[in-house]
Amino acid sequence: MDTRATSPMPDLTRREAKLLEAFEQHVERTGAVPTRSELQIAMGWESLGTVQYFLNRLTSKGAIEIVHGESKGVGLASPVSGTDDIPIIGRMAPDADLLAEENIEDTVSASTAAALFRTRTDFLLRVQDDSMVGAGIRAGDLVAAQKASDAQHGSMVVASVAGEASVRRLLRDNGHAALVPDNPDFQRISFGDGQFEIKGIVVGSVRHRAST
Repeated sequence: MDTRATSPMPDLTRREAKLLEAFEQHVERTGAVPTRSELQIAMGWESLGTVQYFLNRLTSKGAIEIVHGESKGVGLASPVSGTDDIPIIGRMAPDADLLAEENIEDTVSASTAAALFRTRTDFLLRVQDDSMVGAGIRAGDLVAAQKASDAQHGSMVVASVAGEASVRRLLRDNGHAALVPDNPDFQRISFGDGQFEIKGIVVGSVRHRAST
């Protein structure tokens, strides 16, 4: 399935224009067609359904043309699982490991993650609360992380606490470790309290853009 720009360009809403711009920039930057997952990350939207909805709107307005069975032009590829795919973790299923298949809500290509974060990324996590709002990370945002079972004092980490994924700052003091929020409305978690397990070190984040 291919999509081609058509002319003259119709009147587009702000979100439609942004999606079309993200699509064209990806092709110009990589020479490859973006998947729906890559467009979702670029736009900061929560679901692939939102991406498809606005692609359909662009098609109905004549901004793009979907052409089946051709290899020319700008194409729109469906996400394909593979060794280069990086998982996006949503809410943790009961008694499941953080990276268990049932926790994966989507994937993104390694090339897209590299372009966004400029460093190795092993997984992305959908943040569930505002505990790190002081660091500019809010509920719904995505944080990128490298797998790790330990981290240095002061590192921002992804940890498993009582069966839930948590993003906090790791602090060490006289041999004791604690997960500390960057929001006074949330409590710190000491190792003895929650028996937390570090799963990764945060290397970046993507802001969630609320629908308007």
